[in-house]
Amino acid sequence: MTITYIFQILEAVVKGDAEKYGVIPDMNGELQKAVRRSRRRVARLRERAQYELGEMDKAKVAAANDNMRRFTKSLGKIRNLNLEDCRGLIGIEDFLEDGNRIHEVMEMAKKIEHMSTVSSTAYTPMSLGFGVLETYTDVAPIEIDNRKFNAGDKEYCLQMIKKLHAFQDSVREVCSRLLDITECARERGDALNDLADYFADGVDSLERIQMQSGGDWKLYTLAQKMQIGRAIQVAQLITLLFRNLMDGAGHVDEQSRSAIKKAQDELLKRDA
Repeated sequence: MTITYIFQILEAVVKGDAEKYGVIPDMNGELQKAVRRSRRRVARLRERAQYELGEMDKAKVAAANDNMRRFTKSLGKIRNLNLEDCRGLIGIEDFLEDGNRIHEVMEMAKKIEHMSTVSSTAYTPMSLGFGVLETYTDVAPIEIDNRKFNAGDKEYCLQMIKKLHAFQDSVREVCSRLLDITECARERGDALNDLADYFADGVDSLERIQMQSGGDWKLYTLAQKMQIGRAIQVAQLITLLFRNLMDGAGHVDEQSRSAIKKAQDELLKRDA
């Protein structure tokens, strides 16, 4: 039986109209079948979410590789750095308008730089995300007392209808939350991988500019300043994607959701 059908029978008992359904000796057994189906659905969604969390964490590991160290080292050598010279450049303009400060980006980049940079190939796809969701996605047990049900206890059946509604709402909320986590983890992982590619090129450009033109910002051409500005902006976007994806209650953190959207919007302004 489905939970919807069990609802119908319980409601019939409350109305005194259950005879048409005949004798059901083990209504709790029927309910437990429905509970098992719900648990399996949640388990499948949780496994999918854990996989995407693992892939996202691998992307974070890749983004925190040696390029972050090279970036902070090279940027720290530039004298008279002034991104106001890059006003009007798509992306850099947004960076400046949002009130971002280079020293804040540097501080966060240094924290990321000191993270463990174990190669992502050391992890299986699910290992980093595995087990994180267990605490937040458990399906509470629910049972029907066959004795009271078969005795036609209307008050008991009315209480069970309320409990079943609460169980159904709880399972639906857990499934919705897991789908949201899955989608956001996938989107964040994709954004981090794309940003890591841009960042690698930006760091190469930053080091090459210093080798060619020295360490004084005032001596750089506008094109060189724009390349460095781009690298700084990408570093800032990467740092925004390093906060915890979920809050303490196991929901997607809204600041993390906003950071993902911001990174996606900025990436749309770049290549195809």
